[in-house]
Amino acid sequence: MKFLIIIFLLFLIIPANSQEIDKLYYILGFSEDLSFPLHYQGKLKAHKRKSIRIHENDLGRVYRFAEVTGFKSKKSKAEKDCFNCHQFYIFTILQSIFNSKNFYDFKYSIVTENYFGFGEVEEEKSQAFLKPNILTNATQLQMKSFLAGAYLDSGSIKGDTIKFEYQLTQNQKLIILKDFISKIDEAKFFSIIERKNRPNFPAFSQGQTVVLVPNKVLLDLFRNEEERKKALLSSFNISN
Repeated sequence: MKFLIIIFLLFLIIPANSQEIDKLYYILGFSEDLSFPLHYQGKLKAHKRKSIRIHENDLGRVYRFAEVTGFKSKKSKAEKDCFNCHQFYIFTILQSIFNSKNFYDFKYSIVTENYFGFGEVEEEKSQAFLKPNILTNATQLQMKSFLAGAYLDSGSIKGDTIKFEYQLTQNQKLIILKDFISKIDEAKFFSIIERKNRPNFPAFSQGQTVVLVPNKVLLDLFRNEEERKKALLSSFNISN
């Protein structure tokens, strides 16, 4: 499962990154898009400490997230319950997660699902949308911080081309991503590629890949995230 944690606590930023960052919007950009109607099993309103499992090659993302936000965690090796467990680490989040009602509006609906001939079942699905004031009042710094967090979550860089690749359907997050990019400075190229491969599961029926060639401001922003992620991974691998 992807590292999809939202932590809104005010900690000091470790002074190792060259870009100024708004922690709140960085976390928002990094966080899971909860606007698609699914079963979120209480995690929309009740957030507690939890553990996550992450591959060793992806540890740079965790270190960079910690560098910006100051979140505390405890790292340990994964259990030996799979053939490649030695490649994974377990991170236990030591802080409590924020009360999301301060930043999201919630929507609940009863829908009827037909499960492959087993009959129709009524189920409650939930959605969470970022509150309008979080988006409409965003400053240039906050928008860039959101995009930096989104890059850390799902971005990659090749030359001057930036790619955001999502395995699950994005709804509100994709709209915000495009809106913030256009407000900072229109990208030279912008496209959204949709992958359709699971028609019986709407939330998983398509992932999206966003490709753009940004202006220098955004390119420097994304390169900084990539460089910090790689530098931290290398540093921790050497020290550990």
